[in-house]
Amino acid sequence: MRAGGSVAGPGDGAHAVPISKGQRIVAWVQAVLRVNAVVLTINLASGILAARVMGPANKGIFNAIVLWPGVFAMLGNAGLSPAFTTLYARAGQGERRRIYWMAVLLSVAWGGISAAACALLAARVLRHLGPGLGPWVLTGAILSSLSTTVLVGTALLSVHESFAWLNWMNVSRALVSTLALVVLAVLGRLTPYAQVVVTWGTSFLASAPVLVLAFRIGARLPPVRTGRRLLLRTAQQLTAMGVRFYAISLASMFNAQLDQMIASAWLSAREIGWYGVASSSLTVVAMVAGAFGTVFFPMVAGDTPEDIRRRTSLAFRRGVFAFAAAGCVLLVGAWPMLRWVYGPRYVGAWPAIVALAPAGICGASLSVLYQGCYALRRFAIPAVGEVVGAASGAVLLWWWIPRWGIAGAGLAGSVSYLLDLLVVLALWSRQEDDGWRAVAPTLGDLRSVARIALDEARRLGMGLLRRSGLIASGA
Repeated sequence: MRAGGSVAGPGDGAHAVPISKGQRIVAWVQAVLRVNAVVLTINLASGILAARVMGPANKGIFNAIVLWPGVFAMLGNAGLSPAFTTLYARAGQGERRRIYWMAVLLSVAWGGISAAACALLAARVLRHLGPGLGPWVLTGAILSSLSTTVLVGTALLSVHESFAWLNWMNVSRALVSTLALVVLAVLGRLTPYAQVVVTWGTSFLASAPVLVLAFRIGARLPPVRTGRRLLLRTAQQLTAMGVRFYAISLASMFNAQLDQMIASAWLSAREIGWYGVASSSLTVVAMVAGAFGTVFFPMVAGDTPEDIRRRTSLAFRRGVFAFAAAGCVLLVGAWPMLRWVYGPRYVGAWPAIVALAPAGICGASLSVLYQGCYALRRFAIPAVGEVVGAASGAVLLWWWIPRWGIAGAGLAGSVSYLLDLLVVLALWSRQEDDGWRAVAPTLGDLRSVARIALDEARRLGMGLLRRSGLIASGA
């Protein structure tokens, strides 16, 4: 897809027709969502295989090892990726080269600082799970320091609408990881540490093409004068805006990961394994939100404030129905999945899944509003909501985990996300002319979501029928 007005939508072939930016957003969200569904299926299959072979206790050790480097990778991003996206989308061609390469330099520095902090803190918190976890967490911290640079490259590809490359990266990583886990399971060598090596190794290898393509795009940007003052000013702009995003990212990190961080410090390895399965089940909802987040912010970052507010409110109203539908699928399918797919040893995760389902729906809905706030540079709105959610979540986690275990952790997460959503909705509606009505879902929004879902189902069904030879290719 090209960045101009006359484009061919994903999968439309060579016949380009003029479509609006809103139609391009919907087309790319559908394309990314299809890929996310494939990746989710592959990842669930590999996760189920590993869980059945290793058991809840070893599953908990794996989750504890990968959790902390992942959290500090988010911390190391420090708002740099959205700050880069905002400045790059609004900059002229002559300034984009300087903005990109300065963002790469800052990403290396900030990633290194976060890796050091992760290695020092996680080794102390996870001592009760065994002395052997320290070196593994240190290795993960070092690898996670590269993720900030990868996120900057991903943002660059998103601004240039190179979503096909990102889709390829996600699918290839999932396929290689699953194949490696199958081989290890057949050989009888699938342990928590072997799964850690596979997870981190495939992530690193799949990220390499994204970095190479981003570097190539950055090298081809028009050359620009890069004196010391201009470089320092660009660094200051990225840092200043990154700090604003950082406050949101920091609170968001604790709001999203606080339950698992506290759980890893309090619960046994088996309970951590159960809670990890429950948390991973939320990917059914996150898949829909992730497709939207990949596309929406990079494509609207340069729009007028009126267009950003209108598109964000519309996306929220329709997204609520899509996220709720995904949540219902999660609740209906969770028990059979645990009992018959994961195995009887994982039935203990059921209370946490039920308690966490509202958190998935509220969190996905929040992500839509956050994208609009980022594009408008209204950093205070998500920051206030995240602080409320993180503070309430911390109190409830420390209160409810000793009483109700993993179910208490899930319930605390859902309550904190609900409070966060209500605060952000109240602040967002104040800037809309129609107030709460601008974000209140309607039957018309439900019909639009249903129509898109039916069109997508019809398209997939026709594709299957063509491949099976039941209907002609031109039909």
